[in-house]
Amino acid sequence: MPPCAIGVPSASTLASVTTTSLYQGFAAGDDVLVGWGVLSGTNGGEWLGVEPTGGRFAVRFTNVATFREGRMAGESIYFDVATLCEQAGVPLDAIRAAAQARTA
Repeated sequence: MPPCAIGVPSASTLASVTTTSLYQGFAAGDDVLVGWGVLSGTNGGEWLGVEPTGGRFAVRFTNVATFREGRMAGESIYFDVATLCEQAGVPLDAIRAAAQARTA
């Protein structure tokens, strides 16, 4: 999963959140593959400097992968961070502040 300012944990923090992606569908074009489904997991470690809660979550996601010259060129994953935080008991304001600090 790619790093992003507030969403999916980066490779350096992936161990902090145990996740499973259940794809429910795919659509493809010439240079794009889109998948959607449910991302579920447990907040089992520090995420953006916020202590773990051990809380579970299940949120809908969309994954968009772009291709150039037959090779994957990029990937974006979209999901509702506020819902994930609410379900897992993670303070949303702390995640937002940490994300803003990373981009400052």
